[in-house]
Amino acid sequence: MENAFNEEKIALFLKDNKNSLWMKIKKSLVLLFVLFHLSLIFFQAFWSTLDVYWTVRLDKTLSIPILDLFKQNENIEPYYIFSGTNTGYGFYGIQTATEKYLRTTYLNSAGNVLASNRHHGFQTLNGRTRFKSYASFLGNYISDTEKLKEKTNVDESFKKVLEFRQNYIKKSFKWIGMNNAKKIKNCESYKVELISIVPVDMMEKGANNEKPKLYAIQEYTFPIQ
Repeated sequence: MENAFNEEKIALFLKDNKNSLWMKIKKSLVLLFVLFHLSLIFFQAFWSTLDVYWTVRLDKTLSIPILDLFKQNENIEPYYIFSGTNTGYGFYGIQTATEKYLRTTYLNSAGNVLASNRHHGFQTLNGRTRFKSYASFLGNYISDTEKLKEKTNVDESFKKVLEFRQNYIKKSFKWIGMNNAKKIKNCESYKVELISIVPVDMMEKGANNEKPKLYAIQEYTFPIQ
């Protein structure tokens, strides 16, 4: 009787220890994941700052072989998407929205401007805000595509991916302005531009009175079909 009681106590003890060990492992795994995720966020913030400096000031592309594995690229892009890191919101977003917008200019047969539009039929503030965020997405998509073009020794599947991205960009521009262009009298063609507002350097003298400069990241002109 006493032996049976002792065996039951031992079994309960082992079970409790097993559960306790499993809980410790789970907590350790969660802690490691949180530390990894936060480290990745801080790394991206630091890397982006350096990358911008290298690109703008030194006209070079920053590349450090080991660190290149952790920066945002096609290999770990799914993690950034599913973890919400590159949403552009929250503590840090890799693809944070910048001042970009899409502008369509409608032309007649002589190439004269009939009208221009940047809201593309969106009447509500919510609709215009969402459309503006698409302009930011498109700017990032174009930038990523240009970086892919720099790669060498690529296979056929990579070439197909690159071709798909280029077609997506062109067709996006085409469809954005098509419907409104057909409604405008004497419109024979339309030009769609992705415009970026170049930030003013506030450290320069007289910068407060300087008007923001506009830069066309990409543009296409399409005939009315």
